[in-house]
Amino acid sequence: MLLRTIAALFRLVRLLVVGTLRSSVLWGGGFVLVLGVVLVVAEERKAHAQQEQVDGALLLIMDASGSMKEKDDNGVPLIDGAKQALNGVVDALPEGTPVGLRVYGHRVPNTDRARGCEDTELIQPIEPLDPAAMKQTIASFEAKGFTPIGYSLQQAANDLPPEGPRTIVLVSDGEDTCAPPPPCEVARDLVAQGIDVKIETVGFFIQSNRQAQDQLRCIAETTGGTYRSADNSEELVEELETISSREARAFVAQGQQATGAPTPMDAETIEPGVSYTDTVLGFETNYYRFEVEEGQTVEAELIREARTDLEDSLCPVLDITDRDDTSVADADIGGELANVAQIKAIDPFEVPEGTEELFLKLETYGCAGEGDFANDEFPIEFSVNVTGAEETTSAKEPDEGNAESGSIPDSGSGEPEEAGGSVANTALVFLSGMLAMLVIGLAVALYVVLRRRGGGGRVR
Repeated sequence: MLLRTIAALFRLVRLLVVGTLRSSVLWGGGFVLVLGVVLVVAEERKAHAQQEQVDGALLLIMDASGSMKEKDDNGVPLIDGAKQALNGVVDALPEGTPVGLRVYGHRVPNTDRARGCEDTELIQPIEPLDPAAMKQTIASFEAKGFTPIGYSLQQAANDLPPEGPRTIVLVSDGEDTCAPPPPCEVARDLVAQGIDVKIETVGFFIQSNRQAQDQLRCIAETTGGTYRSADNSEELVEELETISSREARAFVAQGQQATGAPTPMDAETIEPGVSYTDTVLGFETNYYRFEVEEGQTVEAELIREARTDLEDSLCPVLDITDRDDTSVADADIGGELANVAQIKAIDPFEVPEGTEELFLKLETYGCAGEGDFANDEFPIEFSVNVTGAEETTSAKEPDEGNAESGSIPDSGSGEPEEAGGSVANTALVFLSGMLAMLVIGLAVALYVVLRRRGGGGRVR
């Protein structure tokens, strides 16, 4: 009787073990299937997000006239600095961004004015960015001839797609040497024809050339763009990367959610170096608190959506204040036109002595004055950057591997260990639990059988 009971128990154990293993296999297979679906959905969302950010068509127009053979104050030929800047743009833009390149003055020497003043060529049509191919195109031209800016802008109107956000970034080291047509008049004609395009201009190593500065500034302001200057190749790289990355991206507020407070006392604490989003109303004031240390440097940036109608566009004013709402740094506001999406708000400044906290203050006004949008909602994206001294960051974890703290050294993967080990750990725990239950059950059964056997062995 005892042997039959033990045999039956072992058969039961075998069935349970086999069932457990089968269940584990099915459970593991189901987990893999679900994980695969999650990964596919995540990739689709990532691709969709990238597509949303690459809405703007971008045309770069680069000066390759004879004067670009000159060298900047660092001894770098201007044409080499320009190519370095263009390669920087390629590296900064997401692959697939619609971008093209037109060059002028690169084929005909400046001894042939008639042909040289028509020397402009679209060497890369506007199409999804292929970084390797674009860099080969950038390396293919040299500086030679005249500076037909106006004629190049006329031709560029045909380079652009028929609709959607369109931006031209024009770089020149001097004024047009071929007018007519005068470049600023060409810009006015583009606007008058209803061509919705913004022209951003960069004066490269122009220095004291006031005529060139005025000409490029007029082109930009006429179309809602901005004029900038770059005195060397490093500055040109920075300017072109900033402009191109911004203009190729349709504004979608991205970052952690924050909620502004009407007074400093009630302000939510934000972390330096983190992008935040909020939705603000017209004609209101919001405060956001952040911690600092003496000797650090602070700067801030705001991005707000562009609107086609100046009467309905938000022109915010940013400031950095202390707890008493006393201004610590004045805002440097730029780009107040409706179709300008990004505002670099506050230039770097040093934290005052004895200061441990500061406040980002946002006041919202209309670009055209007292517009009727007091209750309109405006999505914004902003960040505060703090550098120097011991940078303000979130609470630090104990040093890795510190025996006193009891912390465990990081694996160095940069990802939580749960992602790779959770499945195996869960399976082991599940199987261990089942086996433990079987062992306990077997022990109890044997105990009952032996007890009954000791009591006479009669089992009814």
